[in-house]
Parts: sequence; structure tokens; C-alpha cells
Amino acid sequence: RWERWHDRWGRRRQCRIARKLHRYHSVKVDKLLHQQSLTIPMTSNWTRAMRYAQKPFPGTYDWLEFISNRECRACYTTTAFICNYQGSGACGPMEFMSGTYYGHEDDARQYLAKRGYRVDPAAWNWRSQLGQALVAAYMRYTGQDGCHWCL
Repeated sequence: RWERWHDRWGRRRQCRIARKLHRYHSVKVDKLLHQQSLTIPMTSNWTRAMRYAQKPFPGTYDWLEFISNRECRACYTTTAFICNYQGSGACGPMEFMSGTYYGHEDDARQYLAKRGYRVDPAAWNWRSQLGQALVAAYMRYTGQDGCHWCL
């Protein structure tokens, strides 16, 4: 009978309280981890931005890499915002025109917000590497890439 309420070192067991605390803390930790997994941090590194775009838009990394490598090879070696002023005026790793970017940016932002993703507001800018990655990945994932980047 004594063994039922004490452990082998003589300490009193309080299983019900311990179980409740364990459940409470594990649920709290799970919620925190889930919130962290839905947060997309700001970055000016194009490779990292493509990786971050994989959270909400899986399967778009290879396409982003191929198109950006074809459009702007220098974007891999620098974090500078490079524009094609001698041609169309398109800028960034995905060579977006500002109108194309901002035409799809609101849809991408709403899509992510509806699914619980939190993105740094500074990312939603035509000059942002992360913004370009998220908008391009959104366009590809939802089938809106059309002939913008004809292969």
C-alpha cells in the first residue's frame, strides 16, 4: 500500500497533477511550434527565399531555381536588386515588371494569410527577394504562371 503512493526513493507520487501539467505544457509547446513553422522570416538571400517559399508552395523550388537562373544569373551571387534597363525594365531574380508583381502580390498575401502563414510586411515589396519568391511560387502553384516565363 505504501508503494502505491510513493516511488522507490520515498517521494510521494502525484500522478494526476503531473499528467495534467504534462498535457498542458505539451499542448502549449505544440501550439508554439506550429506557430513558428507558419512564420516566414525576412531574407535578402535568393536561395534562402526560394527555400522559404517551399513551406506554403511545395514543389516549386526547382522551377523557381530554373527560371531565376535563366532570367538573372547574377542574382545568385549578389543580394543587389538587378534590373534589365536595356530591355523590358523587368527587375529582380524573377525579372518581374512592377505591374505583374503587384497584380499578383495581393492574391499571394491573402492566400498565405488564409492558411495561417505570417510573413514580414517588408517582404511584400517588388524589390524584395522573398517577395518575388513568394509571388512567383504562388503563381506557379496556382497555375497562374501562364506564359510569363515561357519555357
